[in-house]
Amino acid sequence: QGGIRAAALSVFDLSPKQFVATATAVALMVDLGRTPVYVVRAGSQIRSVAGVIGIAAVGTVLGTVLGERILTKLPRERFTRVVSMAVGLLGAWLIVRSL
Repeated sequence: QGGIRAAALSVFDLSPKQFVATATAVALMVDLGRTPVYVVRAGSQIRSVAGVIGIAAVGTVLGTVLGERILTKLPRERFTRVVSMAVGLLGAWLIVRSL
């Protein structure tokens, strides 16, 4: 999902800060929408891995904050190239992995 989101957002002329903020907001809305479904359908299984989920959530927040600090220091053109390369590499990896 992140790769598709990044590819879609790269069409717009967003600054790195706007890009990160928009991608984070969209991801948060998606997660807020699907989390209740997961809890209703698999609540007991989720409870058994709550610690891992908590650690992953902290890692996600830290990664977002650190990534934002790094990416916003890049000039817009370089930022766009970095995002495009990351999306391209992710796509290539998914294709190779599916073979």
